Amino acid sequence: MGRTPADTAGSGRERIIRQSADWVAELFMDDLDIVICKALMRDARMPYRLLGKLVGLSPVAVHKRVQELMASGIIDGFRAEIDIRALRGASVMVFGRSEISSPKQLFQALGADDSTSMVLVGSGNFVFVGAMLRSFTDLERYLDFVRREGKMPQAEAGLHTIRPSGVRMTDIQDPGEITPLEMRIIASLRNDARKRAADVAAELGVSARTVSSKLDSMVKASKINLITRWRPDYSSDTVALLCITLKPGADKQAVIGLLYGKYAGSVVFLSSFSNLPDLVITTVWTRSPKGITALIDEMMAEGAFASIVPHSICEGFFFDTWKEKLLDKVQAKRADAQ
Repeated sequence: MGRTPADTAGSGRERIIRQSADWVAELFMDDLDIVICKALMRDARMPYRLLGKLVGLSPVAVHKRVQELMASGIIDGFRAEIDIRALRGASVMVFGRSEISSPKQLFQALGADDSTSMVLVGSGNFVFVGAMLRSFTDLERYLDFVRREGKMPQAEAGLHTIRPSGVRMTDIQDPGEITPLEMRIIASLRNDARKRAADVAAELGVSARTVSSKLDSMVKASKINLITRWRPDYSSDTVALLCITLKPGADKQAVIGLLYGKYAGSVVFLSSFSNLPDLVITTVWTRSPKGITALIDEMMAEGAFASIVPHSICEGFFFDTWKEKLLDKVQAKRADAQ
C-alpha cells in the first residue's frame, strides 16, 4: 500500500458482502483459519503441504482456504521485507487515545512520516501505531510526531523486545551486512513472498538453488522477514488488543509462556517492551465481544495480572516505510539496466 490512504474509507477498501448467505459465512474465521493465518504470518512461504499437516487438511483444501481468506480481504497479500535489525534500526509501538475521530484523517496524518508501518484504530478511539525507526535515537522525535500529528498527547512508546511475529529481538546476534544479491532477492519477493524460487532466479539471472540457499541463510541470519498482512477488520469476528499490566513481582517470562501456551487458541500476536517492563500487549481473536469478556475473566483468574484493558479493532492500515523505499530503488535500478 502507498502512503496516501485517501481511498481507505471508500468503496475501494470496503469489503464487498454479496447477497449469498454462503459468502457472508466465509467472512467469519474458524479455528483452522486462525491457525493457518498465524502460521503464514510467521512464514509467508510455508508450503501448503506443511500447512496441511499443521491443521489436518490436504494441501488442496488448505490452498482453497487461503484463497478464500484472500478474497474476503482478511489476508492482504504476502510480502518480503528487510529485517529492521539488519539495518541497525528499531521496532516500536506507540499507543494512546487520539482526538481525531476520522480514521481516514488519522491515517493521512500518521502516514506522513516514512517510519510509520501500521495504524490500528480501536474502540474508544484508542490507537496503536507500529513504526520502524532508522535508529534508537529517533524514538523521541517519532513519539513527538505521533503526539502532535495524531492528536495523541498522552501517547506512550514501547521498544520491542518481542515483536508481534514472536521474534525476540534480544536473542538474535548482529545479522551482518546485506549483500547486493540478497537485496535483489528481497526486492523480487517484495510484493509476492510466495513467488517460486525458479521465477526469482529467472528474473535475476541466477540459479534457483542459489535463490533457495540465499533465502534460507537470510532467514537464519534475520536479514529478511517473510510476512502475511492480516486484516482482521475485514472479518466479522471480534479481534482486540489487550493491554495487560502485570502485578508487581510477576515473572514476565512465565506470563509470556502462559499466554503462548494455555491461550494459544486465542492469542494471535504478542508484544513485549524493554522500556515498559510491566506491560504486554496481545492481539486476541474470539467469535464475539462476549468471548473477549470471558477470555479476560479467565486470564485475570490466573493471579498474575493487575489489569487487562481491551480495545476491539475497528479499522487498520499498513504503510510502506523507508525500508520498502530501499527495495523500490533496487527494482528501479534493475529496470533501468534492462
